[in-house]
Amino acid sequence: MEVIVIDDGSDDYTAGIVREVTKVDARVRLLQQSNAGRSAARNAGFCAARGEWVMFLDADDYLLADGIGKIREMTASSVSLVLFPVILSARENVVGYSDISWKGWGTVAEDRTLPASALRSFMIDPAYAPLSSGVPKRLEWYETNSARSRLYRRKAVLRLSSKLGEGQAPFPVNLRFSEDKLFNLALLDLLGEEQVILSGHPVYYWDLGNSDTCAVVRVDDAKGLLPFKDAVNVLVKNDLLSMSERSLVFTREAISQFKRSMRLGSSDLHASKRTWRSLLYDEGIRSCLGSVPCASMKESIRVKPICWLLRHEFISVAFMYERSIFLVKKLFSESGWLRQLLSRSVG
Repeated sequence: MEVIVIDDGSDDYTAGIVREVTKVDARVRLLQQSNAGRSAARNAGFCAARGEWVMFLDADDYLLADGIGKIREMTASSVSLVLFPVILSARENVVGYSDISWKGWGTVAEDRTLPASALRSFMIDPAYAPLSSGVPKRLEWYETNSARSRLYRRKAVLRLSSKLGEGQAPFPVNLRFSEDKLFNLALLDLLGEEQVILSGHPVYYWDLGNSDTCAVVRVDDAKGLLPFKDAVNVLVKNDLLSMSERSLVFTREAISQFKRSMRLGSSDLHASKRTWRSLLYDEGIRSCLGSVPCASMKESIRVKPICWLLRHEFISVAFMYERSIFLVKKLFSESGWLRQLLSRSVG
């Protein structure tokens, strides 16, 4: 086993601490570079890796105490990808635990396998994929879009790097959001009908409270759709994504970023509206926007009007519609008495 620490231009004592560890443990290596973002750091770590398997661990997360044993066990498998359930902080997580512990979590489900193509279908169109065979109902345990909490066979990722070319793989650079989703989609396309393992044993703790990407919303976040569009087109060019899939992937990302914009304060909403208006002047952006299937009537009521309004550049109306939904949901979540009143009314 080896541990490669990427110091991506940190301004704390990280490098010094790790350097001391390397003096007493040859399995630990330190690589330092100017701050270039998460993708560049992961790419540097992958290029330096020498093992048969690779696992990525972000700076604000950690492995559970009993996770190493399960990880070692899975490296004996013949597959190219292993997914583990993710333990989330900041709320009761999806596998039902509300507190974190260093004692280990045990098994939450039986290990199982499914084709890489089925997992890929779920990532592209979760509204449709659960209807197909081989897709388990609890895929949300595995944070399927993320590169967290999974083992990648290095040889498989090298195949992807070779296909995409220098500067494009394994992770597309210059993206603040969803770079790991594009990486996973491309890799799963290469794996095709090969089996992947869904382990029932959590090994990874994701600290959402300390995640800058998830917790902090910025006025110009939506501008990330421009490099995201370019990265998606690279996958299309290399036959790793079809044109119809491009529309689904891009539109879901655009809707996700639009919803995030609603969390901005009132003073920043006007600036965000201007950002969206300038984005939609771009013909390349508009051509990628399409409609998306919805898994429920609730989702359809929220998503389909936003898709239509953005495609037709009704920015102010789209903001008014989504902001109203956001504020009602916020009021409902913060008002225990309102939830009780509605429950009694329904009952």
